Amino acid sequence: MKPKELAQDTISTIESLNKQAWDTMLDNPREGLSLSREAFELSKEVKYQKGTAESLLNAGWCHNYLASFDEAFEDLYKALDLFTTIQDNEGVMKAYNALGAVFHNIGKYEDALTYFTKSLQLSIESDNNLRRVAALNNIGEVYDALGRSTEALEYFKEASKIAEEFHDRESLATALLNLGKMYRKLTMYDEALAHIINALKLSKETHDRISEAKCLDSMGLVHEEKGQHNEALSLYEQSLTVCRDTGDRLGEAEVLIHLGNILFRMGSVDKAIATYENALEICTAIHSMSVASRCLKALSEVHESLSHFEEALRYHKDFYKCEKEIFGEEENKKISSLTVYFELEKAKREREIFRLKNIELKQKANELEESYKRISIISQIGQKITASLDIEVIVNTVYGYINLLMDAELFGIALYDKQNEIVNYRFFIFRGERIPGMSINVKEKETIAGWCIKNHHEVLLNDFQTEYIQYQKEIVPIVEEIAHSLMYVPLIIGNDVIGVITVQSYRKSAYSEFHMDILKALASYIAIAVENSNIHNELRSLNRIIASEKEKLENAYQKIFHMANHDALTGLPNRRLLAEFVGKEIAQAQRQRYMFAILYIDLDCFKPINDNYGHEMGDEVLKIIAERFVKALRSSDTVARIGGDEFIVAIHNVKSRESVRTVSKKIIASVGKPITLGQVSCTIGTSIGISIFPLDDDTFEGLVAKADRAMYQVKQTGKNNFKFYKDFSDDAKRQAMQCE
Repeated sequence: MKPKELAQDTISTIESLNKQAWDTMLDNPREGLSLSREAFELSKEVKYQKGTAESLLNAGWCHNYLASFDEAFEDLYKALDLFTTIQDNEGVMKAYNALGAVFHNIGKYEDALTYFTKSLQLSIESDNNLRRVAALNNIGEVYDALGRSTEALEYFKEASKIAEEFHDRESLATALLNLGKMYRKLTMYDEALAHIINALKLSKETHDRISEAKCLDSMGLVHEEKGQHNEALSLYEQSLTVCRDTGDRLGEAEVLIHLGNILFRMGSVDKAIATYENALEICTAIHSMSVASRCLKALSEVHESLSHFEEALRYHKDFYKCEKEIFGEEENKKISSLTVYFELEKAKREREIFRLKNIELKQKANELEESYKRISIISQIGQKITASLDIEVIVNTVYGYINLLMDAELFGIALYDKQNEIVNYRFFIFRGERIPGMSINVKEKETIAGWCIKNHHEVLLNDFQTEYIQYQKEIVPIVEEIAHSLMYVPLIIGNDVIGVITVQSYRKSAYSEFHMDILKALASYIAIAVENSNIHNELRSLNRIIASEKEKLENAYQKIFHMANHDALTGLPNRRLLAEFVGKEIAQAQRQRYMFAILYIDLDCFKPINDNYGHEMGDEVLKIIAERFVKALRSSDTVARIGGDEFIVAIHNVKSRESVRTVSKKIIASVGKPITLGQVSCTIGTSIGISIFPLDDDTFEGLVAKADRAMYQVKQTGKNNFKFYKDFSDDAKRQAMQCE
């Protein structure tokens, strides 16, 4: 085979691999990534730039779906550079779109909008309606994520209009489904159903079964919110069938959760539990932790509603563990991605600065040696500025050097709030003294700073009183005394102006083009330093949010743990926690060979209090008695409320029956003191049954049962007293005699 034919065959293979990667990545992003890498290596081998760019684009998308955002950024920036080099407009639009999607996923919505808007502008210029519809849908999704539903709705409407006009049925189906979802969020259910039904029809016509399943699921959600449970149930079951036919396991898990929710609302609790467990099995198999978390939460809530508290707690612990892992993993990935993005952007800007600097040096190759020295100084200043992330340090460093290079009686850096069109003079130094800043709305007032920002261009005036009229209609003073000479330079990152720097003098003709060149060169470094500081502050803020969220989760877990193991009324341990404590006590007592006692306590004459004065009074009495129990015992002993007016006390390390008698008498005396609440006074007695480990039994349940039997003996023989189990049990008597 000839070399030309061999290369053509390789190119065909590359294009086939890239197409397979594109078609595979949604269902299996790891497989898509493997195909993309194979296409990339072949493209490099034959120097096929378009194939290389497309393989990088596909790899970036795959990394995005795998939440490997740092790798996604690297591959997509490389793809964008290659598409730009070979002047492939469609590829450039796709790269913009992919970068927007990554920024969307890590919560950088402003950057996401920037890239989606670039894709939209290029699609309009190129008359590419397919890419235009995709960009409009993406922008709508960003506004939806920002909670700006009305704006999102307008973008989805425009996308559907263009798709319908050019008979693009697949894009139209996506836009209609998005519109349906937005109308559902706005509780406009009739409009929502109308759009989703049309999207469903188009999905069936184009044989897009994954979209068909999403439409059926969305229709189910609308009917569920309208309270039409049977209709919702039917639609979820249809969506589930389609998901299983297409092998869309993630979609299947999502629909199963919705199905479980409706079954639970309809009272089919067992079916709901089975459905949630089915969804959980799928999530575990496909490693989808976010959906698994929702399954675990639902299972915990269902079991809690059935009073299956152990199961509810188990699922809640798993949910908490899952959420903690997701939160840590996702937020760490986002922080890592922001850091990579920061480094990539910084590298790009520095490359651009050095490229411009080289041009500047060539243009000034014949100038005096003094000019070269000054340029070298500027470079050193720039490095010092960009080395810091503290905005205050940056401003003071810039001012210190500028004051050496030129007359700078007034120096200021203003940051631009693009959304509100406000210039904020955050940093102002007047004749060596820091003075308060100010804000100017450039929409309402014409200013030189506003002109600079809008026109992306610097301004040099050496006689302000006669020259200002070119830029503003009236004088807008920053300080009372107006300077004669001034320079303004915009601070630019990429195509965006983030602020402006001004240097002013009270001498006329204080500045030349040479001074302006110095300020322009420094402005590039200042812009990078300010942006780096902003990104650094964002990262610090994100870290604080993560720490706060982790603390909230820990507090919630501790609260749930306490609720699960303590009595809600008295705050005493419940039977569950007592059993855990006694289990440990048994193991320790067996090792160290000591005895301990279990006291089963029932309050005498408590029921009449509830009957005569109400349960609120009864609850207050129980709280007082619980406090008396605690005060009557040692810190090493434990008292638990096991229900109603029954309590169990565990006495640690008992030396003899006499010591237990002493404690029992102390409890009876303490509880028996009169209780006065308002106008009501009452006296409560205590019947106490006692069992001894290991004389009476060597298990928690056995000790409790025997102490309970002893307590009933007290009840039958006069109440308000105590009795040992062995005092009325023949077996116990014989055992006691042997021990004695």
